[in-house]
Amino acid sequence: MTHRCGHLYCKADENYKHYALHRILDLNDSMPPLPTGERYIGEYHIYSCPGCAAQLQVDLYSPSLGGDPVLWDTRIA
Repeated sequence: MTHRCGHLYCKADENYKHYALHRILDLNDSMPPLPTGERYIGEYHIYSCPGCAAQLQVDLYSPSLGGDPVLWDTRIA
């Protein structure tokens, strides 16, 4: 997979997110407080190109619900 700057991430059968810049933003640090006073249970996972820093994808992940934090959303057969 490549991006507009030509950065080559990985082979087609790999998850490009493992090769992108990855930043995690806690929703409690970036969103207004909930009316109930409870804390948010999610976080944004922001992926960017290491070559030009263009934002590629933003995923919402909730650690308390489990699962893989690095979603594999694009698979090329």
